[in-house]
Amino acid sequence: MGGRDRGYECIKMLYKKRQIPLHIFCMPEDDHEKIKFLPKIIQFAKEKKIHITPIKSIKKTQSINIIKSINTDLIIVMAWRTLIPEEITSIPKYGAVGAHESL
Repeated sequence: MGGRDRGYECIKMLYKKRQIPLHIFCMPEDDHEKIKFLPKIIQFAKEKKIHITPIKSIKKTQSINIIKSINTDLIIVMAWRTLIPEEITSIPKYGAVGAHESL
């Protein structure tokens, strides 16, 4: 999960280290944001054949069902704008780790 420049760089770094994401959830930028990273993230995911879901809210049933279906060990979160509920962070075997630009 992630967006903005830090999320984009994290996804590229994971891929380079052969820690290939099973799925990317990416929040579209707000209209007032001048730099848009979602198109770059979508392009990277398509090139590397990584499933991607651009979404405004991770709390939707569809997103939760996707996370459950991929049977992931860990969720990595970069630059996500909203609190991710325990219903989601408790799905992976090792939970979730995250970083935000404000930290």
